[in-house]
Amino acid sequence: MTLRLLVDHRDDLVDERKRVQLRLRWHCHDLEIDLVIPPRALDRYVWLDRLRVTLGALPQSTRRRIALLQLVRCRELTVQIGGLARDIRPRVGDLAPDPLPTTPPYRTGAAAGTVCPSLPGNPMGSSR
Repeated sequence: MTLRLLVDHRDDLVDERKRVQLRLRWHCHDLEIDLVIPPRALDRYVWLDRLRVTLGALPQSTRRRIALLQLVRCRELTVQIGGLARDIRPRVGDLAPDPLPTTPPYRTGAAAGTVCPSLPGNPMGSSR
């Protein structure tokens, strides 16, 4: 139950961050900034820092102030989402260990001793 709550809360924060990022992108578009922000870049600190510098260089305006506030909120949400992901990861590992081990405990095909019917000398291939 704890894991479910953490995952749901993280999903809510991710959705909130998406909404803030979209509004921030629109403000940047309206402010006509020179920085080209790639898709999915506003959850990376380096891009948040670049955008902060770019917005900081613009003349004072209400839209600039709101964009800077949204930028701060994006950073806060990114920090919270990362913290939750670090909390969730070991809990998931405890509940559901890796389903595909690196060395399979079984062998298939020729390694298991089965014979390919198309090979000469195969008794199963002679009936064809």
